[in-house]
Amino acid sequence: MLPPAVAVTHTDGSQSRAALAPPAPRFIQSLQICLISPGMLSLSSDSKWPVQATAGLNHSGNSNRILCKLCPKDWLLYGDKCYWFSKAIKGWERSRDDCLMKRAQLLVMDDWEELTFIQNITQDQHQVWIGLNVTSPGRTWTWQDGSPLNQTLFPVLDPAQENNCASVKKNKIHSEICQTDLKWICQKAAVVV
Repeated sequence: MLPPAVAVTHTDGSQSRAALAPPAPRFIQSLQICLISPGMLSLSSDSKWPVQATAGLNHSGNSNRILCKLCPKDWLLYGDKCYWFSKAIKGWERSRDDCLMKRAQLLVMDDWEELTFIQNITQDQHQVWIGLNVTSPGRTWTWQDGSPLNQTLFPVLDPAQENNCASVKKNKIHSEICQTDLKWICQKAAVVV
């Protein structure tokens, strides 16, 4: 089969046919599919449309309803949360402020599964700020959401000192001087559709 052609008229009035080159293939590197309801699908990809969301599917209870959880572009979905991983380094307070500007907060871990997810993403290469710091008085470790740290679940390697903040590397939480420049992780709730 011959490739498609078009008639070309030259400035001298003569005509010829020119073959059209097939368009270069464009590969989709990522595709997100979200089943909103039976027969209704939401799609986005990196080819024609920018990636708008990352979606995960969950069956809710005994109903046939499927929930779609969405995260902003460049955020990762895990469970009910969206995570953003910095490429830059900053002190803890500036990292916290960056998360707040994103309408998020520094990472507040709920369980070991979440810590394992973080390890898989960071590949244990970087120490990163999390939303945990020592509050005065009492020098107690407190998460950014106001809840106290369960030291049985997540022991901190170093003693709690006033004005210290927490970072995580591998499966360990470290006490650091808050002005140390590290990468950080922001989190926010996934949007359920």
